[in-house]
Amino acid sequence: MEAVKKKRRRKKAEEMSAQEAEAIDNGDASIGGVGGGPSAEEVRMSSDLHHQHKKHYQELSGTIFKEMHTIPELSATIGPQQVLREVTEQRAILQGIVQRVEDVLKEAKCPRPKMIDAKKVLDQYKELRQCTTDSSFTEEMKLEMLEDKRQELSKAHRWEVFAKFQDELNTLREKCTKRMAGNDVTAKEVRAGSDKKRIAARVAAAKGLKPEEVEEASVTTTNVELPPEVIVLSFLYKSKLEKNHGVVIDRPDGGKGLAKGSPPSKSLIVHGVTEEAKECVRELRALDLSGKQVMTVSPKQASVIMGSQQGNARKIEGEYKGVFIHSERNQVTIYGPPKQVKACHQHVVATMGPEHGAGGDGPAAAGSTERAAAPRREEVPLMRIDKDKARALKGPNGDVVKKLQADSGANIKVTINKEDEEDTMATVRITGDPATVLKAKDGVNAFLKSLVVHHAPASSEAIIRLYDGLRIAAKGKGKGGGTGKGATKFGDLRDNSGLTVVRKADGVDLLGSKADVDKWKETLKECITEAGMVPAVVRLSAEQARLWTTERVEAVKTSTGAKVQLIRRGKGGENSMLEINGTQAEKDQATAEIEKSHETMSFSESIADVPAAATRSLTARGTNKLRELEKRHDVSVSIDRKTQEVTITGSQDNVVAAKAELEAEIEKAGTSVTHEIDIAWEEGGVVIGKGGTMVQSIRQTCGIEDLQVETVEEKKKVIIKGSQEAVDAAVKMVEEVLAKAKEAAAEQAERKNNKESGNGEENTKGSGKGNRKGKGKGKGKDKGEDGEEWYND
Repeated sequence: MEAVKKKRRRKKAEEMSAQEAEAIDNGDASIGGVGGGPSAEEVRMSSDLHHQHKKHYQELSGTIFKEMHTIPELSATIGPQQVLREVTEQRAILQGIVQRVEDVLKEAKCPRPKMIDAKKVLDQYKELRQCTTDSSFTEEMKLEMLEDKRQELSKAHRWEVFAKFQDELNTLREKCTKRMAGNDVTAKEVRAGSDKKRIAARVAAAKGLKPEEVEEASVTTTNVELPPEVIVLSFLYKSKLEKNHGVVIDRPDGGKGLAKGSPPSKSLIVHGVTEEAKECVRELRALDLSGKQVMTVSPKQASVIMGSQQGNARKIEGEYKGVFIHSERNQVTIYGPPKQVKACHQHVVATMGPEHGAGGDGPAAAGSTERAAAPRREEVPLMRIDKDKARALKGPNGDVVKKLQADSGANIKVTINKEDEEDTMATVRITGDPATVLKAKDGVNAFLKSLVVHHAPASSEAIIRLYDGLRIAAKGKGKGGGTGKGATKFGDLRDNSGLTVVRKADGVDLLGSKADVDKWKETLKECITEAGMVPAVVRLSAEQARLWTTERVEAVKTSTGAKVQLIRRGKGGENSMLEINGTQAEKDQATAEIEKSHETMSFSESIADVPAAATRSLTARGTNKLRELEKRHDVSVSIDRKTQEVTITGSQDNVVAAKAELEAEIEKAGTSVTHEIDIAWEEGGVVIGKGGTMVQSIRQTCGIEDLQVETVEEKKKVIIKGSQEAVDAAVKMVEEVLAKAKEAAAEQAERKNNKESGNGEENTKGSGKGNRKGKGKGKGKDKGEDGEEWYND
């Protein structure tokens, strides 16, 4: 019978009008009891739950919507620079809003309950309340079930409010994105207008006029596709065409050169008044620079060819149409149509006399690979030597062959075919004057005769570990180039012994003088012996890896005599390990001590539902609280940001003490305060930073919840929200940033005043050492074809 009554009441509730249902959801108590529906008290309870969740989400999003409303629209009356400045500042604020929307949605995320219809849950609550109690359904059971149903009703209201809240924030995020896109379009238009004005001013300068004498509308921009060689050689004709036609010629890359790996430009851009630009374009397209002739000459010959202020070269260019002559170092190059280049080259060779006192030889005429006539040079037949001895002949950084070149005066080229491993021989070519070649050949033979080769046998596994140790050691090198903690004896042998170390399939070879080989061969033997020992490995979890400090590792090494090394791998150290080397007894003892330590340090406790504000405060870069707590209590602390749970691992006593301290820190960090700082209008950009970088830096360094820069009449205000400690740190950081900006502005103003008064302290001339980089002569290494290397002074 009771079941029938329940069914009838449920049917009546479903037949209620949409308006009555809405009234119940909105908390209208006046309908309580109508048609057997929920009572006024039940409706009021439902309404209270609804308003509680609504108020909670409004508190989370209120400041975000308020900040969005304070951003003004870009005004068309302000100047271009002000527009661009406002676009930059607004982008930083809008990006901050978008980031806060994402953070709030992540922080306030609500799980979807099984029952999301609050009206139906309220009906179920009413039916349960009307049920009578008996021996099988006690009053206590009824109250518990009513409380469960009330919790279910609360979850349904929370889901309903969250869904609307989520839609509103997503709409706000979309508005921010559209606003930034619109601002970018405005900034682009402003820059385009400025670019047109700047181009018109450049065209006016090319024509020798004042900027106001050239109208922007009369200036056209033409993109001219040209052969690659014409674009690359634009330095030959650019200034000439600009002067003749009163135009400006640019490259699409802005003349800054091409980035590595990017394709070369295929066009040039011509800016100028319409008719003049057309003439320049026609002349550009008529250029033919496919012909090229290079002459290697002495400085005096180059001076004669080019003439005073390049007057002779320009005269020759006038006689041979389409030809350009360029001089660089000891080379003169002729560019242009192939026939014209050939005729021009013949003219230069025929009309140029021999260099004064040079013996009668003029410029070379055999193309880019030929050299001017020079004293007779000798070349000995190629010497073929063993590859390993060739490596020793080159020496570290080419030091040996450079010394032989310096002593003899000849050029020595050592070629090692690295691609063909089966070819065990290398070649040595010596060129120069007969006397220097003979001296160099004797020096090479004497060096090869003095070489001693020592072979140290080793297993393939030992060789692999030996050279793997070098890669690990390389990570320990600092900027100064010194050896770091990860250095090995084998690395010291290879880098500092002066010997040539060659890796072989069955061992390692040492090549050098007998004295040096005898000095270092025992060290190599020790290295191979150590590398042949198979290390014991203890795998570590991320928490265990953080607990193995340098002091704890050193303690195990001291007590056992084994060599223990912590190797961190994987994200957060999740694939880390302890590698143990030594005798079997030492490895067993060290492994036992490590496992015993793990048993002692395996206790862990968790703190659930840590507020996001507290997490930010604990992990802030500037405070380093977690690392200090870990060090103080000898524990490992990890934070799961998805579940907002903190886990502490270590020995039981240490974990308990660390947890108590951490809970106090979380409680203190969870209390949010707000602090406001009044700043000048121009200081707003300083606090925000370029692209919002300073705001982000302050947030991450101090662990605050939020930092906003708001406009208040003619001033601006910095609003900081977070824990008291985080806010205090952020206030101090803001004050330091503003103070540094003021100091920089004062120094700049002082330099400007000094410069204007003629008392500037800057002086680029005079004696003494400066701090600027300069050009200098030195020794270099050039690589030729097929692995050849030239070492030239």
